[in-house]
Amino acid sequence: MLAVIPFFLIAATSVVAAPFEKRGMQELVYQCNSGFSYTWDDGPHIHHHDINTAFNEAGGKTTFYLNGNNYGCIYSEDNVNAIRESYLAGHQIAHHTWR
Repeated sequence: MLAVIPFFLIAATSVVAAPFEKRGMQELVYQCNSGFSYTWDDGPHIHHHDINTAFNEAGGKTTFYLNGNNYGCIYSEDNVNAIRESYLAGHQIAHHTWR
């Protein structure tokens, strides 16, 4: 366990990303009376940008459920940029687990 901690600290301190601007609290939805929702699990993955683009072009919103270390570290520059792009487009960002 001790060998993991220094690596984690190095990885966490080697990435510098601007913080996301906080949004207000969203209204809780307990029942969907019309339509349906799309959610995407365990990303960001290689298709993240394509999914984001498709929803943006259709004028829709979706939810991206992210993992910390599934298909690469969530703190990598490419993943941070993909998540930021989705967030700024108004999509919901949620999480599952670290891996």
